[in-house]
Amino acid sequence: MSQASREFMTALEALIEDIHRQQRGQPMYQRMTHLQVLVLRWISKEGATNMSALAAYLGVRPQTVTSVIDALERSGWVRRVRPPEDRREVRLELTANGQRELTVAHDAFFRMLGDALDDAPATSLRRGAEALRIAATRLAANPPAPRRRRSR
Repeated sequence: MSQASREFMTALEALIEDIHRQQRGQPMYQRMTHLQVLVLRWISKEGATNMSALAAYLGVRPQTVTSVIDALERSGWVRRVRPPEDRREVRLELTANGQRELTVAHDAFFRMLGDALDDAPATSLRRGAEALRIAATRLAANPPAPRRRRSR
């Protein structure tokens, strides 16, 4: 790994920590956890999905996401739906309120980060964006191996 890569990753890690610290003080994140935002964002992108697909995306067992979905459902942001063609399956759908909350979180995030980047040189921003796109493309091309379950 190059020194430039290390510097970029160290700066990115510090940025992520600062973002989390800033978000804790935001009203949005007093109503919803980072994990809940991640789940809402994923359901919004994927469309109706099931618990197994969500668990696979998060890299956890389906039982683990149950409490997250329960909380999102109680808040009125997600609903469980049984498709008529297979009443055994439960699909997760984003509600209109869930989409609104996700939009509020997204807009608040972009405002916060936009304000922080407002006076950064455009060429630096473009180079940083390109580096992030390259990393995202390479990560997407090499998905992680499925986790093996521990024997009991």
